[in-house]
Order: sequence, then C-alpha cells, then structure tokens
Amino acid sequence: MLYLLLACSVPTSDFEVFAGFDVEWDALSHRVSRLEVANGEDGPEMAVVGGDWSTGEQFSDFLKYRFSSLDIRDARAGFAQVRIPFRIEPRGLDDEGEYAQPGTAEGLGEVEIFAVGSWPEYTAVVQGFGIRTDVQQSASFPTDYDPGHGYALGRLSLAVSDVVRGEEALSVGASLTFEPAPTGEGLLDRPAMDASIPLAAFEGWVDVGIIGHERAGTSIPLDTKGTHPYSPPYSPQEAVEMPLNLGSGRIGFWQSLHFEVNPGGHGDYIRAIGAEMVGHEEVEGVRLNLTNSSAFELGALTYSIQGQVALLGLGRRSQAYLRVREGEADVGSWQP
Repeated sequence: MLYLLLACSVPTSDFEVFAGFDVEWDALSHRVSRLEVANGEDGPEMAVVGGDWSTGEQFSDFLKYRFSSLDIRDARAGFAQVRIPFRIEPRGLDDEGEYAQPGTAEGLGEVEIFAVGSWPEYTAVVQGFGIRTDVQQSASFPTDYDPGHGYALGRLSLAVSDVVRGEEALSVGASLTFEPAPTGEGLLDRPAMDASIPLAAFEGWVDVGIIGHERAGTSIPLDTKGTHPYSPPYSPQEAVEMPLNLGSGRIGFWQSLHFEVNPGGHGDYIRAIGAEMVGHEEVEGVRLNLTNSSAFELGALTYSIQGQVALLGLGRRSQAYLRVREGEADVGSWQP
C-alpha cells in the first residue's frame, strides 16, 4: 500500500511570478525612452529612462518604484520561463497620411517539456516586459531627432498566447505593441519628435512563464477608462483600484496588459504608469495607473487600461504570498 501511495503522488514546487509594477517620476512627466520590468531568474529587475529631461542632460528627475511578485509555495505544478525578443519595425505612412501598419511585433518561444514536467494543462503568464527607443535606425531616419530621447506615449500593450505541446517542447507566442503618438501643437510640442514617429523602430521583449498544472483554469478581463481632472500645474490624479475576486483556492496571473493615452488622439508625457496586484500578503485587488500630472501638462489626459488575469487552482495545499519591493532610484537599471 505504501508503494502505491508513493507511485501516485504528485510533486509540488515553489516558484515566483510577476504580479505587477508601478513607476512614478518625482517632479515631471516624461517621454518613454526605456521601460523594463521583469521577474528575472536572479530576482526582480527594472530600468526606466524618460529622455534627456530625466537623465541630467536638461533636467534631473528620480523615480519612485514598486515591483510586486507572488511567491508560490507547495503548488502541484511545474514552471519555466522564456524571453521572446522583438523588433518593432517603422509604421510608415500610407497615401492618405495615416499609419501604414500597427506598431506590433509577434514572436514564439520554446521550453523543453522536461523543464516544466508532463501535465494535463499548460498556461502562459506574463513574467515581465521591456521596450526601448535607443536602437539602430534605418538610413531614412531623420537626423534632427535622437530616438534615444524617447517619445510621447500613445499605446503600450503586451500579451501571451496559449501553450502548444509538441513531442519534446512547449511553444508559446507573445506580442508587444509600442505606438508613440504626436503631441500636436501644444505647450510641449516637439515637431522633430512627431515627424520621426513613422520612421522609428523599437526593440523590446516579453518574458513568458509556462505553468504546468492538473486542471483547466479560467480568466477574467479587467478594464478601466476615464479622464483625469485637469487643473495645472500638477493636476490631482489618482490610480484606479478595483477588487479582484479570485475565488476559493485559485491564484491570479497576468496574461495581458494594455495602456492607452487619449485613444485616437494626441500622445502625452507620462508621470506614472503601472498595473499591480494589491493586498495584505494575499491578493485582494488590482491597482491601475496612468497619469501626466506635472509642472507642464499638454492637457487633460484620457486613459484606457486593460488586462487579463488567469485564475488557476494549483492544489489544495498551494499558497500564494504577495511580495512588494518599493523605494526610490536614480535613472538606470537596478534590482529592487
């Protein structure tokens, strides 16, 4: 009898997954030059740059950050992750002056089955992402703007796809969208920046975690839209907090994130951006953030933030503890 119990036992594992991020500049809103957040194999990693008004070339600003992760214990599950790199090619313009293509790149990654284990179900989750503008450009890129100084944000989104099992490997897809938008004729107009947008290429990546588990899960969409109060300077703006009902015995995992500024309109400089699970040790809700409050503001900011959260049961003994690292940091890479 003892032999039969051992033979039928299911292994458990411990692993850590990305639960979200929030970054906020101390003094001003800035362009997006680099934004990287990842639950790396050696611990959390973040890097944020907001153009030459954040680096000390024109003005110095520092960043307040939070990085959230879930510490998964005693899960009847397996886990591995893979980084999928992207190059987002220039969008170009058509004959009517509209963008010729979306600023989206798609890619595939693979993990060998033995790294996760053989399970009835596999689910892909977001482990982090990165986007940067200081990359090699084509010969047609204008000489009067430095792409490393970044761009006013229009849209940023990322998503993972279903996992496909092959004979020896698990394959998974991901997508990354980065679409700057012109500021237009306003207080902080940058004609050279706006003119270079159709010719600009960008690079980035999405880290994908693959969870092997016993039972199929479900997912829930998150969606918030609104317009922040406008009373410059430093318009009062707050993040949106929403309850998240995971259900009994289930753990939540990010599968997509979407941030959009002034949908269909002009881009804007960003003071804060983030999407994070919140609570006291256990997840109780989500906090979604996208603001432009600053000494100089282009105008009222309309925001649209969406996400998708997978809900998985990983065994009756499994536990998920919310862990938050926060602090202040100078421009550049650091490990919280």
